[in-house]
Amino acid sequence: MKSLIMKGKSIKVLTRKASPLTERELEVLMLICREFSPNEISSRLQISEKTFFNHRANILAKTQTKSNVGLFRFAVQYGYCPLSNR
Repeated sequence: MKSLIMKGKSIKVLTRKASPLTERELEVLMLICREFSPNEISSRLQISEKTFFNHRANILAKTQTKSNVGLFRFAVQYGYCPLSNR
């Protein structure tokens, strides 16, 4: 983990190597970025919604984000989700 100083505040920045996402977590992240609902993601991946929310909680912790917007920003920033058509 690196720290950046912006406007006098220290901000921690996560690198991919610091806390890698599992293959399944990456699948969940991609579907979140494509705006699928928890129910749709669960159906596509053949997992329960509880398992989806567990994966999402793990992704949020690893990426140090708080919401789907944060996950999307993380995915774009680190090249997991290019800005293009679905």
